[in-house]
This record gives sequence, C-alpha cells and structure tokens, in this order.
Amino acid sequence: MKAIAQWICLIAVIFLLPFSVQAAPFQDAPQDHWAYQAVTQLAAKGLVEGYPDATYKGERAASRYEMAMVVARLVAKMEQMADQLKPPPPQVTKEDLDTIRGLVNEFKNELDALGVRVTRLEDTLSSLQGRVTELERVRVHGKLEAIFANVNNNLGNQDMTRQGFGFAPIAPMEFFSSRNLVRGSALTSKGVLGVKAKLSPEWTGGGEFAAYNAVGLPNTSNYWGVTQPYLSSPFAGYGGNNLVTTLDNFWVEHTSTKTRAIVGSFWPGLETTVYSGLADPTRYTRTTNPQDVTLPVYGLNVTGPVGVWSLPSEYAVFFARMADGAYGAGTISGGFRFTSKFKNGKASLNFMRIINEPTPLGGGPVNAGIAIPDGLGHALSPFTGLGNGSFGGPGSWVVPWQVAPVATVGPQMQNTWGVSFLWDIPTANKWKIEGDYAGSSYQPVSFRTNTATGNLGRLAVSAQLRQFDLKGEYITVDPTYNPFVLGIPSNFGSGFGLNLAQVGVPLMGPPGYPTYFPGWYPLHNTNRYPHNRQGFRFDGGYTSQDDRWRLAVNFESLTQTNQTQDVANGGTRLPYGWIETYFPIAAGTGANRGVLTNFGALARYKFPSQLEVKFKYDNWRGDRSSNVAADAVGLNTNYYRLDLSYPINPKLTVSGAYSSLDVRGRYRSNTVDNTEITYSIPSLSVDYKLTKDSSVWATYGAPNLNTGAAEGLLRPYTGNEVMAGVKVSF
Repeated sequence: MKAIAQWICLIAVIFLLPFSVQAAPFQDAPQDHWAYQAVTQLAAKGLVEGYPDATYKGERAASRYEMAMVVARLVAKMEQMADQLKPPPPQVTKEDLDTIRGLVNEFKNELDALGVRVTRLEDTLSSLQGRVTELERVRVHGKLEAIFANVNNNLGNQDMTRQGFGFAPIAPMEFFSSRNLVRGSALTSKGVLGVKAKLSPEWTGGGEFAAYNAVGLPNTSNYWGVTQPYLSSPFAGYGGNNLVTTLDNFWVEHTSTKTRAIVGSFWPGLETTVYSGLADPTRYTRTTNPQDVTLPVYGLNVTGPVGVWSLPSEYAVFFARMADGAYGAGTISGGFRFTSKFKNGKASLNFMRIINEPTPLGGGPVNAGIAIPDGLGHALSPFTGLGNGSFGGPGSWVVPWQVAPVATVGPQMQNTWGVSFLWDIPTANKWKIEGDYAGSSYQPVSFRTNTATGNLGRLAVSAQLRQFDLKGEYITVDPTYNPFVLGIPSNFGSGFGLNLAQVGVPLMGPPGYPTYFPGWYPLHNTNRYPHNRQGFRFDGGYTSQDDRWRLAVNFESLTQTNQTQDVANGGTRLPYGWIETYFPIAAGTGANRGVLTNFGALARYKFPSQLEVKFKYDNWRGDRSSNVAADAVGLNTNYYRLDLSYPINPKLTVSGAYSSLDVRGRYRSNTVDNTEITYSIPSLSVDYKLTKDSSVWATYGAPNLNTGAAEGLLRPYTGNEVMAGVKVSF
C-alpha cells in the first residue's frame, strides 16, 4: 500500500510540475511597478488596445500574464505599422519607442511562454524611430471654427452711434455682454494652420497662419461670430480683411536656454493690475483665462528663464501695436515682466509704457465727436481738466463732447509699474497671502508738463479649511491711477461696453466687461480694480467631499476714494486723469462719498443622474446722500441666474439657463424713484463632442427688456438669439 502511494505521488508531481512551472512567471505585478505608468502613457497615445476584453483596466493590479498580453498586442501593432509603411501617430516620440523596448525586455519570459516572438522587434522599432525623427522635425496642427448667428428684435435695425448730447433712442443691446442686438444673420468661419519645425539641434521654430471669412450683416458677424484673427479683426482696426490669409504669429526658440521670441499676435502676460487689454466682444461667457476674454496685441515678445540669487526666474520683454480707433497705428507700447519663484511662493515686477505718437506716425489729437463720456455727466474721463477754462476754475471739467467746447487732447503718454507677490504658507489649512502695489504717471498731452499720478493696492488672505474655502481682500485704487484709455477701432465700437452709460444709469451686473465708456477701453482690469474705490471683499464656500454639491457667498463694500465735486461750485478740484464711472459730478458741496455694496450667494448640486443644478444671486447697491437732488444716488440691482445641465451620454449635453436683472431706484434724485429697468433672457443649448478636441453646438436665447422711467432713451424690446457652431482641432 505504501508503494502504491509513493507511485501516485510521483505521477502527480510529474504531471503537475509543468503547470506549476508555467504559472510561476504570472504572479501579479506590484501596484507601483513602472510598467503601469508606461502602458497608461502608451494607451493615451493610441498604441495600446487593452486587455483581451477590449478594455484597459489601469486602475487595478494586473498579473504579469495580463501585462504580457498587452505588450504582445503592442508588438503586433508595431510590426503591422512597419509592414504597411505607416508612421506612428504624430504624438508618438522616440522616448515612447524606448519605453516599448523596456516593456519587451521586462516581460520577455512571459512573451516566450505565450509564444510571442520578438526577433523582428528591434528592426521594426529602428525603422519606426527613423520615421518618428522625421515627424518630430516638422509637426502640423490646426483648428477650424464656424458660427452661424441670427439675432433680431422688434424695433428694427439701429446702430448705437449716438454720441455727445444726442438724445436719440439707443439701439437694443444684450445686457450681459453689451453687444448690439440688431436684426441680421451672419456666417463666420476661421481656420488656423500651425507648423512646428526643428530647425537645428539648438533651434526650434514655428508659426500660425490664420484665415477669416464673414458673410452677412457686418454688425452681426463682428459681435456674434467667431473671434477674428488679429489682422482680420475690426476691433484691432482691420475689419476689411475678409477671405485673406495672414501670418498670425511666427516664433523661434533656443532649445538649451528655452529663450523664445515671437513676432505677431500674443498676450503680454502682465499682471492685470497693470494691463489686461481689450475685452473680446465675441465672447459671451467669462472664464478665468485672460486669453479667453481679451484680445491679443501685435508685435514682438521675448521670453525666457534666468537665474537670480539661485532662484528660478523668468522674464518677458515686449513691444506692440495697440488697438486704438482714435490714433490708429500710432499707438504703441512696450514693457517687461520679471517673475522670480522662491520656496512656497513667487514675486513679479511689471512695467508698461504706452504713447500716442504724433500725426506723422498715424496719430493725431483726440477732439470733438468722441463719445467719452456719454454726455449725461455721470462718468468723468481722464480728459477732465483740459477744457477751455483754467484748471480748477469754471469750465475746467469740460470734456470732448460733441457740442461742448473741446481742448486738444493728446498725444497721451503713460508709464505704469506694478509689483505682486504670492506666498503659500506651508500649513495643513493651505493659507495663502498675496498682494499687489502699482503706480502710474499719466500725461494727457505729452508735450505739456501736465502729469497725473495715482496708485493701486491690494492685500488678500485665503485658506482651505478642509472643505471650506475662504478669501478676504482689501483694495484701494486712486481715481487717477492708470487713466490711459483707447478707442475701440470699429464702426460699431460705440455699442460695446455701454453699461447703460448712455441712459445715465450705470449698470452693475455680470459679466461686466472691463469697458467704461461707449467705444473706449481701459488698460488694466477695471472689473477687479475699479477707479476711485477702496474697501473690502470676502468670498467663502463649502464643497462636499465628493464634489456633488457646493454652497458659496460673496460680499463687497467699496467707497469712493475721493468724492466728485464740481469745481464750478467751489468744491474739490477735479484734475485731469480723473476717472469715476458711477457717481455723477456733484453740483453742490454737500455730497458725501458714494458707497457700492454687493452681496451674492451660489448653490450647486449634482444629482446621481448627473443632472447638475446651479443657482446664483447677486444684489448691488449704489448710495450717495446729498442735500442737492442732482447729487443723490440710491440704486438697487438684483441679479438671478438658474442653470441646468444634463449629460445624456458622454458626448451629448443639454443645458438651459434663465437670467434676470432688475435695476430700480433713484439716480440724481433724493426724493422720487426715477429708474426702473428689468431684463431677462431664457436660453437653451446643446453640445455634442465629436472627438476629444472637436464639437458641434447650438444655442437659443430670447432677451426681453422692460423700462420705466428710462424709456425714451432705452426703449423696451423683445428679441431672439439663435447660434450654431462647430469647432475642430487637430
């Protein structure tokens, strides 16, 4: 019996040994094995097709057998490319081919056990590497965007060309973006083709060519179409360039030093306390990326890294032509940015000089006909004090209105500098301190000795306390800080950035483009840093751990840094360089400093069905008490917005929104409410993703305006906005 048992054990060992030997190499690969990241990167570039069930489960541990199966499929794909003389996808690099070699060596035993022969692989990879080298020498990218827009209203076609003291009714506008809402359709399209080439072992270069086409009503295409390339943009002074291909930018980079020079369109990248730029009128949503809301400049920009006191730093130097309808190509600017990073923070120094050159270079004096301000006296301009009267005397606040006595203004000149810092305090609560300080020196007439100086300051503290985020800041901005303004070079420019200026009622409400006067724009971000304001802001919120819901509040209280007193009545002198956009010039001596307050709340919730609901409320209040009726202000603005978004599937999303704005109260009155304006717009949109970088979309909106006391200048209307677009990137 014992002998029989021994024979049975021997036979079992003989038969089971091959299976145990075969299974040995197929133990699980450790979760931190380098192969996981390697396969994930190759999968992202379209080289890995996944596990046998056609999925790649990169989120769990895999056996070496499963990893070997993935590598086997990868080897087969490489050999197929070589046999068919097909190049790898353009995103594949020589480093990726080296990664494939490493994976094959790592799982060689498993591949042998699976019967996968890799004898041809080295020749295959060498062949593909040569093709990749050629592909890396020259790469092509591009995008195509097209938008069809149809907008209309029940009042007919009217362009917003009212200037000076013209009291004709204003054409309808879309309040939240300040765009004209006239009857008309347009189809606009833009194509961008970019090339990147390895010029030598030390130099890389490239460029982008852009083409633009518009068919339909110019006013509709200008405001409701695609964002035009710089050399085809009416807002840069090139509105006639249709169906023309232009060189949008060209750049070269020194590989080892990372020094890069670009000629063409670019964003200077200065702190927005110094320069933000002309808001893009075609954008109807606001994002945190400045390049999505402002237009570029055109010129030369040089950037690169540099070491200072062993701190990693970078610099940028630029020289650019500025979009200016008053001076055309004669307005130029130059400046630099220097940023140094240190442990847990960074600091930045910014400088900008801008000047309107004399007539021989295309410029000239600003004179009659410029709609700044609107002629109703609520907004003071930087040209205040340049009238026919002596400074500080009667008439000295005369500004270039169409029917008023006008002084020669310009060529203007200004130097602006600013420093900023950010420090992330290394604590568990992620405390952060940041601040800005900037100054400017402005000459409204450069050949005179008149100079206006002003400063800006900001200090902010924020923290992340578990699920709570908190931020508080203090700002102070002089009325004479950075007062240089430029005209928007478009036939329809006077219709952009109204903020109800032309009806004598300054509107406070989102999104609030940084434009103060009809047809003009300032240099810095006047949304965040408005002229003649000082006070506090607070933002706070709570987000659930799974990010399913969020609650947030915001509060702001800003007071006039200096009160606006009419010099003709013996009050405080209003010098040139002064900007005040909300409170009117005080006719008496009893007006106090005005106060602007804002309170807002936000609630967001995502249901298990992926339906997301978001509600936003804001209240703005503008108050100034005075014993003179013409100086008093008591305006109240309420804003509501409800958003619904539902992804029907990973590619198709349907969204809806309803926005409402209500402005009521007293403006230049201390007894009777004389302002009543309500505006609402329901909207519906559909977005379908064709690929990761391509999509089609459509949206519909129905704006509706009702006016009370302001009727006559701003007539009530109903309208429609229909838009559809496609965007393809490669």
